[in-house]
Formats: sequence, C-alpha cells, structure tokens
Amino acid sequence: GFAGMLWFQGWTSAEDWPLVIGGKETFALPAFIPVAFEAMVLSAAVCTLLALLIRSRLRPGKTPKLIDPRVTNDRFALVLLERDAAFNDAKADEIFDLHNAETRRWENIPGSEDNR
Repeated sequence: GFAGMLWFQGWTSAEDWPLVIGGKETFALPAFIPVAFEAMVLSAAVCTLLALLIRSRLRPGKTPKLIDPRVTNDRFALVLLERDAAFNDAKADEIFDLHNAETRRWENIPGSEDNR
C-alpha cells in the first residue's frame, strides 16, 4: 500500500500532470508520506479482513451446518464427543438433569471422528 501510493502520487504529480507551484519540485516526497501511510493502513485492514473470511471459510451464500436452527437465536448447544471408552451416557444425562437441560438429542455427527 505504502509503495503503491508513493508511486501513484509521484507518477501523478511528476509525469502525468506536472504542475510547478511556487517553485517547488514536482516529486515532493514529504507531502506524499501521510497519504501513503493511510493507504498502507487501509490495505493492511482489507488484507486482514480477507484473511479472516478465507480462514473462517465464510463466503456469501454458504449454507451453515447447524445442530439446531434455534442455536443462532435463543438456544445453546453442547456437543459431547464420545472418544473415550469411559464415556457414560447415563452420567451425561444425570449432569444434564442437574442443570435443567431442556432438550437432549443423541446422534452421530458426520465427520466428528475426523476432528481430533
């Protein structure tokens, strides 16, 4: 961003539309620094946003894989993966009852074995 904006300002003021104002040189580097800095900050912010969207696999039109449609509005979801041989469904039910869990659903989630 910084180098690109310096080049653009230099090209604009010295090559494309040279204006001599008050005897100053056409390529006035100190005058270009603030604009070049702001262009650098803007390009860093845009690149950070693009990296976030790419890394999070967010894109327009993507259909989300939700456990329950209400999880994005007014519900919470707790997913327990049964990887350990000591996992006990009855103990999990007991903990859910202790904390007044509303709904329980036991199912195999496709691809959950791969998320280790």
